[in-house]
Amino acid sequence: MTHPAYVPVKISSLAVTSTASLLFPFTKDLSNQGIYTSFPNSNVSITFGATEFASYSSKLGVNNGSITISGLYATNLFRNGYTIAMWVYLRNNIGDWNTSPITVYDNANAMIFTWNPCNAPWNRTVAGLYFQNNSNNISANYSANNDWQQLVVTVSSSKLCTYYINGYNWGTTTPTNILGLDYLTLFPNPSNTWGTAYPTPGRFLSVFNTALSSSQVTQMYNEQTTV
Repeated sequence: MTHPAYVPVKISSLAVTSTASLLFPFTKDLSNQGIYTSFPNSNVSITFGATEFASYSSKLGVNNGSITISGLYATNLFRNGYTIAMWVYLRNNIGDWNTSPITVYDNANAMIFTWNPCNAPWNRTVAGLYFQNNSNNISANYSANNDWQQLVVTVSSSKLCTYYINGYNWGTTTPTNILGLDYLTLFPNPSNTWGTAYPTPGRFLSVFNTALSSSQVTQMYNEQTTV
């Protein structure tokens, strides 16, 4: 007997996003947050903290989620490359904030990377992608302009990691533990270490089991800007 080819669940008309192995629209309510599109026998666990929603620039997202998605390494889906994409609302002139809306860990419980868009006085226009306990980083220019902006990190089978904001390539690096993707944390409670901190809203988290090409990153950015 032959079996039909697997067809991913169609989440919406977004051609690129609908092929993600794990898609969190982050819209409307918790029942619409986590949708697997290709986990037939998943060990993935999703833990929600004090999740709340808010609307910014007429788009709804998680305002403060404290969400953990774990068990990704056991699925065997991401060991030969992956892409993580997410939109974040970066606010301007609301005081100092210094948060990491997403941090990714490997199967040895070590940090792979953390993303830090900063609105502190010393670097209000720099968003750093920091790797392996901050041993190296890629810096990007951005504008905390009270609007949604897209983060994309692609990882190839050769451990090449590429960092994009709003479809623009800001650089590459090759961390040794980059293919050990196991779990990630999203929207932790903001720290007040460097002044008054605020939640960093986010939406459209997507985890793909392949490294998207630059043209696919551009396509996804164009698809999601109007949604």
